[in-house]
Amino acid sequence: MANVGVKGLETLSLRGQRHVENALKVAKWLEQQPQVKWVSYPGLENHPSHQLAKKYLKHGFGGVLSFGIEGNVAVSRVAVLLFIKFGLKGAVTYIP
Repeated sequence: MANVGVKGLETLSLRGQRHVENALKVAKWLEQQPQVKWVSYPGLENHPSHQLAKKYLKHGFGGVLSFGIEGNVAVSRVAVLLFIKFGLKGAVTYIP
């Protein structure tokens, strides 16, 4: 069992780096979608805190982002289900 813990620690920095890279890709993709009203991720140049994030977050902007969807409740539910289906779980929250 300790072997599993050691193996997990060995890849922790790589997994963290991948989280950051994927969050930026997802944020940029979401910005291009017509149903998405807004995207909040400090790695995006239009984020109000982007310059501060660049200054203080030397190893990337993190793996957490938020966004709003234009449309009705059904559209929002589908978006959450797509995120879960593609493994983008984390803390997916639906707020009607």
